Amino acid sequence: SNNNKSILSILCSPKWRWITIRLWLCWAGSTFLYYDIVLLTTTMFSENKDELFDYNAILTSSLAEFFGTTLAILTIDRIGRIPLQATSYSLTGICILTLLLVANNSNASSDYDDNTSSDYDDNNNHRLVLITLAFLSRLCIMTANITTWVGTAEILTTEIRSSGHSAANAVARLGGFAAPYLLLLQNRSSIGLILFGIAILTTLTVLHLPETNGIALGSSGNTTTTADGIH
Repeated sequence: SNNNKSILSILCSPKWRWITIRLWLCWAGSTFLYYDIVLLTTTMFSENKDELFDYNAILTSSLAEFFGTTLAILTIDRIGRIPLQATSYSLTGICILTLLLVANNSNASSDYDDNTSSDYDDNNNHRLVLITLAFLSRLCIMTANITTWVGTAEILTTEIRSSGHSAANAVARLGGFAAPYLLLLQNRSSIGLILFGIAILTTLTVLHLPETNGIALGSSGNTTTTADGIH
């Protein structure tokens, strides 16, 4: 109890307060984006008249998580934690917004019983565009999520690393809890704009966190943090 209280007091101390808030915002935004993208891509490919689910499309978009993990492993040390997160979150917003705008502007993806072969080809092309955008959305958010996980552990010093990481993870669960409620909106364009806004806000938050690439573990905590930034 006393230990938990002391950890909380450290996280809320002037030295860590703004880093803690930014980390929590980043984790909440990351998890909110991840769960909404997973839910959207699953429901989007379950509107085929002839099938309950378009399993091929869902499987293809899901494979993006493997490639996103691989991309993070290959680039995290070359690019840096902050640039990789900022790029991944911003691309996530662009991809998911484009995906939902395309999906909202046409219902052709589920119409496989049209009379002409040209209509069928158009529907197939539309489906491929949706799959590609869904794949890219999940790839980018997975890369961002993994990099955020690694960066958080490196920012926090040894005495608060475990508890601070757990606290950020707990806040992330709140983002995951809230994610499904956004899908109650009927207009996909509106959902896309909201997710794009969250992605951009998460990107801006990340840009105010310290870079840890090439720095000894926990050394970034030895900074002076103010309301205006980190010095």
